[in-house]
Amino acid sequence: MYFFARWLMGIAVFFLLLGCAQRSSSDSDTHSIPSPDGSLTLITSINRSKEDPTKYLCVKFQIVDSTGKVLYEEQTGASNRMRWNMRWEDNQHVVLDSSDIGTIVWEQQADGSWHKTP
Repeated sequence: MYFFARWLMGIAVFFLLLGCAQRSSSDSDTHSIPSPDGSLTLITSINRSKEDPTKYLCVKFQIVDSTGKVLYEEQTGASNRMRWNMRWEDNQHVVLDSSDIGTIVWEQQADGSWHKTP
């Protein structure tokens, strides 16, 4: 009986550690999403800095050109603990759908800058 209890405890600890390891690696992923024409890339990541507690574990993103130059970046208020998705709507629009802050769209202006649409 003692052997069985230790074996069962060992299996439970194994699955607990496995679950934590998988969650940690998936939470820290950075995703690169090319624009429809391939000229720009949307890079999403999660803020792990505890410097500003209001932004900890929130979604942040960059828009970079083909040379790797950052054209725009923003720290959103969308929590990684909630459901969220970022995507290109077309070559001039990036959309964030977040279950906690709603839908936000960024639009490339004629001068090449990026702004949230009202």
